[in-house]
Amino acid sequence: MKFYNKKYKEIRKAKGISIEEITMALNRTRKTFWTWEKGSVQPGVSEVYLLAGLVGVSVAEISDLRDNSNLLDSSVKFDADNFSDCTEEIKNYIYGLRKQLLSVNKENRILKNKCKLLSENLDNQQSFIYVKDCKHSLIYLNKAFSLFLDKTENDLLGKKFSNIFQMKEFADILEFEKKVFLTGEQVSNIEVAVPGTKNRMHGFMNISPIFGNGGQVEWITVSILDVTNKRKEEEIKGYLEKISNFSNDGIWILQLDPEYKFVFVNDKVKDLWGFSLENLKKNISEWIYENNLRCAKGYKSHKSAFISKEVYRNFDPHTGLRYIEDLRDIFYLKDKTVAYGILKEVTPYYNSENKRD
Repeated sequence: MKFYNKKYKEIRKAKGISIEEITMALNRTRKTFWTWEKGSVQPGVSEVYLLAGLVGVSVAEISDLRDNSNLLDSSVKFDADNFSDCTEEIKNYIYGLRKQLLSVNKENRILKNKCKLLSENLDNQQSFIYVKDCKHSLIYLNKAFSLFLDKTENDLLGKKFSNIFQMKEFADILEFEKKVFLTGEQVSNIEVAVPGTKNRMHGFMNISPIFGNGGQVEWITVSILDVTNKRKEEEIKGYLEKISNFSNDGIWILQLDPEYKFVFVNDKVKDLWGFSLENLKKNISEWIYENNLRCAKGYKSHKSAFISKEVYRNFDPHTGLRYIEDLRDIFYLKDKTVAYGILKEVTPYYNSENKRD
């Protein structure tokens, strides 16, 4: 199909029809129509029929199209008798509208399927996800968020946070949302209190803008990843590290489930064992790790096999032979099994025993 762009421009100007009138009727941008009239881009067949109708000429005058047969679709009934009194120009315009409607319906079906898949994917996410319009009303929230709030979608959709929470629970979030609506810039990894938890839960928030046809931000997508437990674990680990480093004893913690790995050792462990936490994580085949691993496995299978106390002989090139006592036990933390040990240097005791012998 060939669109006679120069011919069309002449007809449009001769009839005093502005570009704005054409673009408004077609729901297209000035830039799109300008590329058609310039000839750098060819309009589609349906657009050509619409363009012909808008300037009141036959489609043959502005293109090499000669009839409407290529627009007929067996899935849509079209009674030509209903338009027998119409001019050729009006018929062309109606054919163009009909063709565009078929195209829009097809795109709509595809879009609905994509939206369904996207919604199912979001519902499977553990993060709290919601979408707001420019009036800050909720138009979507995923299953994790609605279940957490113990409300149905019908209870929440169309409402603002001010209808659901106290202002102090979402004031910080609201400021970031307003910023994204205003600037169109994404916000990432901002730690916030989760609304509805009275500052007891925290998460990392991301806000993404969704632009409308006019280039303005019309919606925002917000996700909040709950990191409350991780944050507590890090705080406890920090306190433990500070306290244990004041001790003269070495302290180590070994996670047994779902994988075997050292999760904590204090500074004294490096002095007594010669290994830091980084060493133990990288060199898991070291003899001290295997020794404790054997004990832990033995405890899990047979309690009587667990060695709760053991003394190591550790040769230090600087201080000579050292005796290290390791007192061990196991405890359960939620779904994890954890072993820990307390190391004491007992070299003076063993040296005195050896002298007696």
